[in-house]
Amino acid sequence: MRPDLGTRIEIRLSRLDQARAPADMAVPGFTIHHLRGSPIRYSVQANGPGCLTFEWEAGDALRIDLEQYH
Repeated sequence: MRPDLGTRIEIRLSRLDQARAPADMAVPGFTIHHLRGSPIRYSVQANGPGCLTFEWEAGDALRIDLEQYH
C-alpha cells in the first residue's frame, strides 16, 4: 500500500470513529454519499477509485471495507 493512501485511510477511519452520524463525515475532501441497495451503505472517497464503505447502526459504523470502484 502506498504510504500516502495509508495516511488518508487512517484520517478517515479516525473521523469515522468520532462520528455520531454519517453526516459527520461530510468534510472537504471526503466526498461522502450513500450507496443504493439494502442495507444502506455509505461511501467516503480515500483516493481516486478507492473508497471506504460502511453501514451505520445505533450510532456506530459497521462492516467497514476498503473498495475500488474502477
